Amino acid sequence: MAATTLASWAVLIWRELEFRGLDARRFFHACQLDPSKMGQAGARYSKESMSRLWDLCIKQTADIGFGVAVGKRWSPTTFHALGISWLASSSLGDGLQRFVRYGKLVTDAVTLEVEDKGPVTQMNILSATPVHPAASAASIAAVIAMTRMLVGDSFVPVRIDLISAEGFAVDALTEYAQCPVEQNAGRIRIVFSRSDIVRFLPTANSALSEANDAVAVAYLSSLDKSCVSTQLINLLHELLPVGKVTEEMVARSLNMSTRTMQRRLAEEDTSFGLLYEALRQEKAVQYLRIAHLSVSEITYLLGYSEPANFTRACKRWFGLSPTQYRQQQASVVA
Repeated sequence: MAATTLASWAVLIWRELEFRGLDARRFFHACQLDPSKMGQAGARYSKESMSRLWDLCIKQTADIGFGVAVGKRWSPTTFHALGISWLASSSLGDGLQRFVRYGKLVTDAVTLEVEDKGPVTQMNILSATPVHPAASAASIAAVIAMTRMLVGDSFVPVRIDLISAEGFAVDALTEYAQCPVEQNAGRIRIVFSRSDIVRFLPTANSALSEANDAVAVAYLSSLDKSCVSTQLINLLHELLPVGKVTEEMVARSLNMSTRTMQRRLAEEDTSFGLLYEALRQEKAVQYLRIAHLSVSEITYLLGYSEPANFTRACKRWFGLSPTQYRQQQASVVA
């Protein structure tokens, strides 16, 4: 299946062209892009047509930093339901996990992963095929804009890594990010400080984030009904409060054998264990914010058989016990 990108990315390009006094419609028609699709919820353009548009924009503006300028124009409605869910997240780490889970909503040209590395957390932007440098720069700038809206304008990443400097507007990216940019790291990566990742956000709204999560899952399911990981995530949301969920249970619900489900998930670069763990961690963060829920209650809501298992999981995720995590977040809010 050919890679596609949410048409709202094109909306940002259109706005930047108009801001510069250029005829955006002419640019779109030259790249055989139908502008009317931008008004359709969930509409998408092909990766190839978007690459042509990026090329034309850079050539006509003579600005290699055009992608950074476009990414800075991000707004909460740019990324469909994901934008609102992001702003309602309980922490930056919570928001990044949402981006990993629902990133295909924005574009299926890349895969996102988040890794905790001691004092820092890395967001890796991976792609099996080359992505236009301007599109990558726009994505990095958009993540920075999103994060500043979430945690404050003073946010600065620890570092940004690029596969190479070729085609990248390193100066424009450095000026906007206000952090070091490693130009030949072999991978595109945004590095966050751990203190920014775990800080509780007073704008957190679990009901709003969960409602928009459901919209995101429904959209992804309609986008690609063959995507097993999306179906599995949707199912886990329903089954998690019931008790421990097994691969066999989920496979039966998806009308396939366990072996077939494992193979299909491997083709999507994931597994049952990774998805199950990510959802439990996300829900743990949400539940631990709710003061009236005891650790024992949360234990069973997450499908653990006993509190000791939940405690071990929390220490693996946060380096803290459930009680210590609650105390840490309470002190941050205070």
